[in-house]
Amino acid sequence: MEQLHYLIAISEEKNITRAAEKLFVSQPALTRYIQKLEKEYGMQLLERSRNSCELTEAGRLYLQEKTKIAAIEQNLRQGLKSINEKRVSVTIGTGPARGSNTLPAATKRFLKKHPNVDIKIYVTGELDLIPALAHGELDMAYGALGQIGDEMETTYVSTELMGILVPRSLGIVPEFFISAPVRLQSSR
Repeated sequence: MEQLHYLIAISEEKNITRAAEKLFVSQPALTRYIQKLEKEYGMQLLERSRNSCELTEAGRLYLQEKTKIAAIEQNLRQGLKSINEKRVSVTIGTGPARGSNTLPAATKRFLKKHPNVDIKIYVTGELDLIPALAHGELDMAYGALGQIGDEMETTYVSTELMGILVPRSLGIVPEFFISAPVRLQSSR
């Protein structure tokens, strides 16, 4: 994406010279790039002073929106790659604490058995997982969630009643996440 990292570095360093050093580009080249952007959009993106610079309101909006566009572009490329390679993509939502402790090992084991699956991990608060799952933003949710309505299926994977919620409409039971030797409960 069109040198987005240039503006990110300037925003972080608050100094064009230091940002140029961090990026391994010349300061005049970085300055010309910013001037070109400002001319293209007809707005000042940086508020410059003698020793520092800050993003203007327009600069913050530009950076925010271009970052979203870059994420969309990355997802598009991954999706096209998945189609081309006949891959399946699964998005799993998890809370930051539980997910970071157990989900990586489980997904690693699963991917060894199923290399044609791309797993995307979405980390948010566990209370946000159920609405995200219900709205189709996630394929599965992993955490201390409990049984949620008739449209979801819960498989418990620990004595803490950690579970994975899956919309029944998908018709799958995520057996690959069960790492405990005993399956405590499964409800339909």
